[in-house]
Amino acid sequence: MEMSQAFTSRTVEEYDGDMNFDASPNVSGVLPDRIEMVDDRMAEVLRKKSPLDRLRIGFSLWESARAVMGAHLGKLHPEWSEAEIQREVSRRLLNAAP
Repeated sequence: MEMSQAFTSRTVEEYDGDMNFDASPNVSGVLPDRIEMVDDRMAEVLRKKSPLDRLRIGFSLWESARAVMGAHLGKLHPEWSEAEIQREVSRRLLNAAP
């Protein structure tokens, strides 16, 4: 299964869950007009995994996000030390900053 087949995007209007949304902008100032939803087939695969495996997947995604953001910030700010880059990565992830 290709990645594009594993995940689908639905607009807020298409979401049939019980989440409530208000019209206030999120941290980045953009209204949440899309909700990323896991495809039913992918959800079934994840349900079959053990809690430990799901935790490992989540942690791996978190580590990947940190690495990608760190690489991006390193390219934007070549004068920054590794400690400064990691501090900024932490700040952005903790505060949901763009």
